Formats: sequence, C-alpha cells, structure tokens
Amino acid sequence: MHPKVKNQIDKLNSVVSSIITIENLLADTANNVELNASDRSKAENKFSELIGIGQNISLSLEKLASSERFSDSRRLVSFGKQYFSAQDEDGIIAEIFQRIGTSNKTFVEIGPGVGRENNSLYLLLQNWNGFWLDKSMQSVVAGLTLLKKYVLNKSLQLGKIEVNADNVAGILADLRISDKPDFLSVSLTSAGYQILNACLKAIKPSVVSIKYDAQLGPSIAIVSDAGLGASLKSLEMLGANYGYSLVGCSIFGGTAFLVRNDLLGDKFAAPYTSENHFEPLRSYQKSALPEEYLNAVCMSENLQDENRQVVSSTTVPSIYCEGVENNVFISPLDQVIGRNILLNAEWEPFLAQLIKKIVMPGDIVFDIGANIGCHAVTFGKRVGSSGRVVAIEPEPTNNALLNHNVKINGCANQVSTFQMALSDMNGEISMDLSDWNMGDHRINLGESNKFAAGEKAERKQITLESLTLDDFIEAKLPGEL
Repeated sequence: MHPKVKNQIDKLNSVVSSIITIENLLADTANNVELNASDRSKAENKFSELIGIGQNISLSLEKLASSERFSDSRRLVSFGKQYFSAQDEDGIIAEIFQRIGTSNKTFVEIGPGVGRENNSLYLLLQNWNGFWLDKSMQSVVAGLTLLKKYVLNKSLQLGKIEVNADNVAGILADLRISDKPDFLSVSLTSAGYQILNACLKAIKPSVVSIKYDAQLGPSIAIVSDAGLGASLKSLEMLGANYGYSLVGCSIFGGTAFLVRNDLLGDKFAAPYTSENHFEPLRSYQKSALPEEYLNAVCMSENLQDENRQVVSSTTVPSIYCEGVENNVFISPLDQVIGRNILLNAEWEPFLAQLIKKIVMPGDIVFDIGANIGCHAVTFGKRVGSSGRVVAIEPEPTNNALLNHNVKINGCANQVSTFQMALSDMNGEISMDLSDWNMGDHRINLGESNKFAAGEKAERKQITLESLTLDDFIEAKLPGEL
C-alpha cells in the first residue's frame, strides 16, 4: 500500500472511531429522559462536534481519492456519488455506462430494500426499465406508494419473491427478463455469491454490482458456508469464470463492480484483480460529482402535452416529478427539497395548506427565495388572474427550474420571476453555493457565515445583483403594483 494512502486511511479510521464514541455518548444522553440544562448543552455540543468530524471525513476521502494510487483517470472511485444508493454507488454505475454505453437500459435488482435507497432507482429515473425482486412486502408497498406511475406503466415491475440460488434462474425465466440486461445488482450480503453464480448461468448482464465482505481482505478467496458473505477475491474469480472482470469498488468498501469482458476495451484500470481494486470499509459520507459529468448523464427532459408538442424544455440537468399538488422539475443534485419531492411527491405540505387558507384571489404575493417554485406555483393558483406573484430566486439553476415549473403549471400570467438577490443594500453581492442542498445557498457575509469545518472551501461563489425591496419595486415593477 502506498504510504500516502496508508496515512490517510489511518487518519480516517481514527476519525471513524471518534464518531462511534460520540454517537454512543449521544445515545446515552438521549436515553436520559430527565435532561437538565447542563446535559442538554453537552448533547448539543457533542452533536456539533459530530458534524465537524463528518466534514473532516469528507476532506480525508477527497485527499485519499486524489492520492497517487487513484491518479489513473480510469479508476472509478473518484466518480462516486449518492443520489439514492446506500453510499456512492449511483455515481460509479452512471460512470461505467458513460464509458461502455447501454444496449437496452434494463436493470434487475435483487434485494432493493424499501424502494427509497438502492442501486437502480436512479437508473429508473433516467428512463430505464427493470425489475425489483425482494421477499419483503414492505419494499413492494413502498414501491407502489412512491413510484406509482412507474409501476402503472410497467417501467418498474415488482416481485414479492424470496430469491435464493436454487430458484433465481427460474424466476428470471418466468419474468421473461432479457438474457442480456444492462445491469444486475445483487444487493444481498447473505448468499450473494451463490445467487450471482446462479444468475450468471442464466443471463449475461453488461454490468454487475455485488456486495463483498471487506473484512476478509483482498487476497484470499473465501465464501462463507453459511452464506454470510464472500471475499472480493472470490468474486473476482467467480466473474472470471463467466467472462467478467473486476473494474472497481466503492471507496467506502463493500460494493464491487464487474463488467463483461467484451465491453472492457481500455476503459478501466488494469489489472482487474482484487489486489488492485480492493477498498477497505470506510465510514459513510457524501462525495461530489463533477458538474460536467452531470451534464452528460442527466439529460434535459422535454415535457409534452396531449398533442405531443413540447411545452417546456429544461436547460439544466433535471428530473420531472408528478406531485400531489403540482408537477415540477427538480435538480438531481438536490438531496433535500428535490429528494423529498421525488420520494414523497410534495414539499412542506403543511405550508401548502396554510397558503390555501390565507392567500386569496386578487392578492399580491412576494416569494423571496422562491427556489424551484413549489410554493410560487401554489401562490399563483390561489391568486388567480386578478392577482400577482413576484418570485425572486438568485441562484441560476434554481431560477431556471423555477421558470419551467411556473410554465408547466399554467401560472406564467400570474407569476413573474426574477434572478437576483434582495438584501439591505444595492449593488453586487457574493453568494456561496451548496453542491448538494439547493436550499442552502447563502449570501456571503464574511466571517459571520457559519459553515461546518472545511465546508466553505468547497463552495463555489457567484456574484449577483442586489437591491433593497423598495428599490426593487421601483426599478423592476414601476407602476405595476
């Protein structure tokens, strides 16, 4: 192991141990139902310390990924990104298909969990089709609730089936799954090796994702007799038996990726061995996906009316969501507002209900910091043709989505949008951007801004026009209100 990498891993393991200690302390404090002021203060301080340690982990992982071992651009670890996967699998899967292409955009995931967090949900949202196979009724119910339209149009097919090595070939045949799907994910630790072995006898996917037991190290071929896990070396050898090569692992350890040999070319880091690609277990933390990569994998979507006429086309990476109240485009980067809308079909429903009670036809509403327009659209529908909504959103991506969301919900006549900032001064101001929380962009106030350790250094900055509210009304809406 390269000394730089070993040094970073040692530091990382030390930080992880500290997190476990703090989490235990927090749990002990939470169990004390009679918290006094002193105890509560200690718990809050520990929580703040935990956040700081999490940021240090993120920085350690970045340094690790930029070390000498990972300097080869064909390695996959630096492309890791979490949208809906448990860790950073989403970004790696997308990068693999960016390199090798797709043939039918079909996936099979065995053990998708409750439908909120797995290796194929992000593919489904990129217009793939596939199958989730899981014995748990909870996963099937969750899938129906959260992903109803995909189930109804059969883009996603659900099977409440207990999959094992003896029945998986028959299940694949009964479901008429393609003999060459693009992606197979075996998301089960228990008996994953045995199930994959049976799968590869029946189908030849382009890419395989499979769990491995990182505690077994990189060099020994071990498969648990009890079906509890397999070493990475054993999975490398299994893949080789069926014409597959190990092309990488998650930087957090525990998930390996195999690619069919006819698709390899010179696209991945050789040699395709467990010794070359093994990653030990590391604590969870989000990583960042480069913007130029997102532009390649998150294609702009067109929304068409019944006459198949394009009524809106996003100019930024986006996902179209059908909501409880309003249909909206969201950013795939957004782990907060966007993710909640995607999974729950709404954002802040309590506020939407409040808007309906207090906003009346003919009202004039200012939505300052409108984000992607979830509430601006609701305002627009409430004020009607005799009212007016002024929606102000400074950040360019949010503003672009705001404009599209206003249009597709038929509110363009009621809602006027502006890309700028309002503050207590006129002139240019600087804004610090978050790359994962599209509701956490902040005007740069110098040292008074509060960021977790290391976070501010990672934030991009943009310069914006700023006006006071009174001057905004005079300059942008003269005689209109």
